[in-house]
This record gives sequence, C-alpha cells and structure tokens, in this order.
Amino acid sequence: MPDRQAMIVPKRVHLGRFRPPQPQLEYMPWPVGRDIGEVSLVLAVHGRMTCADGIIGRHAPSTIPLPVDLDRLRAELNSERPVRAALAALLAFHALRPGELRSLQLTDIIDGRLRIGGRVIALAADVRTRLAAWLDERHRRWLGTANPHLFINIDTAALTTSASAFWANATLGISAQTLVEDRVLDEATATGDVCRICDLFDITVETALRYVRLHDA
Repeated sequence: MPDRQAMIVPKRVHLGRFRPPQPQLEYMPWPVGRDIGEVSLVLAVHGRMTCADGIIGRHAPSTIPLPVDLDRLRAELNSERPVRAALAALLAFHALRPGELRSLQLTDIIDGRLRIGGRVIALAADVRTRLAAWLDERHRRWLGTANPHLFINIDTAALTTSASAFWANATLGISAQTLVEDRVLDEATATGDVCRICDLFDITVETALRYVRLHDA
C-alpha cells in the first residue's frame, strides 16, 4: 500500500488536478454567446449530438457551487478509513452522483473501468488504489456477505440492499454533492469546454453553462 502521506493533491492552478487521461476526442469550439437552443442546432448540424443529448441529463444545482477547501479535500482523500477515501476519490475524481455510489455493484468495475448508466469510465490510478484498499477491508470484515453492492456497512452486510441515502454523507463527514460540484467546477475552471463537461459528467448543457459562467464571473 502506498504511503498515504505522499498522496498530495496539487493546487487548482495545476489544471490536471483531477482529470485522468481521457480519449482524444474531437470537440467543437463552444459557440460563445449563444443560448442552449442555438447550441443544440449547431451540434445537430455538425453531427455532434453527444453534448446536445446531455440536455436530458443532470440539471443545475439549486445552490451556487463553491470550491471545497483543499485541506479538507486532502483529508478526505487521505483518510485512514479505506471506505471514506474510496468514496471521496470517486466523487472528487469522477463526480459520481451520491445515488450512483450507493447503487454500485462489485461487477460494475472490470479491469479498471467503471460501467454505470450506459457509460464506461476509465478510473484514475488514485481511485483504483483507494478502491483496492476498500475491497481489502470489505473482504476482511465481511468475507461471507452476499450483498452485491460495492459499498456496504454493518447494517447492510447481512442484506442485499444498498446503503441508506444518508450513509455517504455520514461516512465522509461532508456533503457528497459538495464534492461532486467541486469536481465539475474544477473542470470548468480548467477547460471551459461545455461539451467536454457534459460528456464527462453526464450533465445538461444548462448545468455545464452555469459552472462555466461561475468561473468566468
């Protein structure tokens, strides 16, 4: 197991902070100044519907997303509790929804790739490291469990159901949604690429625009 103290999160000025290597995709420049309807038309004309399809994805948060304090983020990612570090990594690197975290099953992760909701996500190396530590802990504590979910606890180990809706927040000690918003905001700050943000995080154009505009402001 690597030295946890060596797992330092770069400052946000290092733009690659939480972005694992991505496939080289062709992205059209974002048509600045156009509204969502115009953008959808532009995407359709160019045969680039992935971003437009994101209009039906996750919608804008109800509050203004704010960056998470870096010391707090380091503490979550470098927690001595494997479950806490694994949860934080999936949220902070890949912005999984809290509900998606709870519904993840062991069979959803194969060869370092996460399959969820029709998407295939190449997990970052730091995420794989933390997941491996959690799986070791899970196996040690609940060897005979029949629960197929990736994340289980003392209440669900004897069942086959997922953890409760409040479990992730309680385990992290911070709102899981806050870490999701921090990750998306970080991408908006780093790239400002609305189509990329929609594709990476399965969110709507409206939501992606909100994050980009927050950075521009």
